[in-house]
Amino acid sequence: MKLILLLTIFVFFFASSIYSADTCQDYGTFCESWKKNGFCEMCFYKCDVRVKYCPKTCGFCDPTKCVDCPPGAALAN
Repeated sequence: MKLILLLTIFVFFFASSIYSADTCQDYGTFCESWKKNGFCEMCFYKCDVRVKYCPKTCGFCDPTKCVDCPPGAALAN
């Protein structure tokens, strides 16, 4: 049991280091202007799209920071 707990803790810390700000970069060319237009918060785009193209600009170097909007919210924006 202790081994499983230690292994879980190790994996958690290892995985969180993968998403460090040092290795985080944007893959979209226009992330700064997209952010100004609401791309980072807009419900029209799902998290997987926002995290894929502009993780650094949007503050999603840790992808768990991005939360998808509830169903139907995209139509309200």
